[in-house]
Amino acid sequence: MYARYSDVHLYEETPDPFFPFDLRIKHPYLGLQLVRDTRQDPVLGIHGMLASLDLSGSGPWLGSDYRYVRAYGQLNLFLPLGELGGLPLAWASSYRAGTARTFGGQELLTDIRFKTGGEYSVRGYPFESLGPRLEAGGKLLTAGGTAVLVVNQELRATLPWFDLIGLAFVDVGQVWAERADFGRDLAKSVGLGLRATTPVGVVRLDLARPLDRRPGDPSFKAYIGLGSAF
Repeated sequence: MYARYSDVHLYEETPDPFFPFDLRIKHPYLGLQLVRDTRQDPVLGIHGMLASLDLSGSGPWLGSDYRYVRAYGQLNLFLPLGELGGLPLAWASSYRAGTARTFGGQELLTDIRFKTGGEYSVRGYPFESLGPRLEAGGKLLTAGGTAVLVVNQELRATLPWFDLIGLAFVDVGQVWAERADFGRDLAKSVGLGLRATTPVGVVRLDLARPLDRRPGDPSFKAYIGLGSAF
């Protein structure tokens, strides 16, 4: 279990002289996290699983101005597939989903809303850009939502050179403003990647192409980093 405290201050940078908006929300909350990990390698899994569930909430019983419940779960599966042309193959899957709701007609706070998109979720799209967006100052900003789904599928092949692993992947995901829209208008992407074991850890290279581009989205994105996407 865990306990945290948040003090959210909402205000206008240029207050309306007649109806100024200035609101402070005290937000202590409690959470419970359950984890089961049987992976033989936490970075480059070939077999095993990682399952986690995070539940959190708040209300007047904690002295909070805000009432909500939130649930987020993840299941990663790793399955060896044998060999093809002398190359060991493995299938890696990740499933992530979450939902949140408030009570008493309150709006979902920004730091509780779900966001997704980018190198650790749906590759090919800008970071946390999927889902509802709002216009502010002539720019489109990500608003987040009350529900999220991310599905990643990777076919991994152990290559015979320099401790490399090559992979092909498909990512699917979305964030929804309303839970009733869950599963609609999924954003999809495909790509190829390499993983190299080095003295500083596993170096990752992914090339992703978004299949459901919106205005302003790139035609492809390249990611270089440490570790794995999931």
